[in-house]
Amino acid sequence: MAKFTPQYLKKLEEHLQENGYDVRYEKGNFKNGYCLLESKKLVMVNKFSAMETRCSALLEIINLLESQQLLSNKRQELFAAMENPEPQVVTIPHSSESEH
Repeated sequence: MAKFTPQYLKKLEEHLQENGYDVRYEKGNFKNGYCLLESKKLVMVNKFSAMETRCSALLEIINLLESQQLLSNKRQELFAAMENPEPQVVTIPHSSESEH
């Protein structure tokens, strides 16, 4: 397990920023120590939190976003399959002339 250091926190922040999220530290009473505004791609962490709490919050957000992305990709595959179903081959038995 990684130690919760300022360098580790910086790497977590960079990971989120590389994925388009802005990370800010603000004063607030956030239930989980953070607030995630997905529509604005904004992560706010309580600036008075200890280093361990900050790192834990960012790790939790990263895991949440990655699991949502995985689900989103699977959902997109499902919808694509529903829109373009595989053609089904229907075999129609035909009668031969010798049966008549």
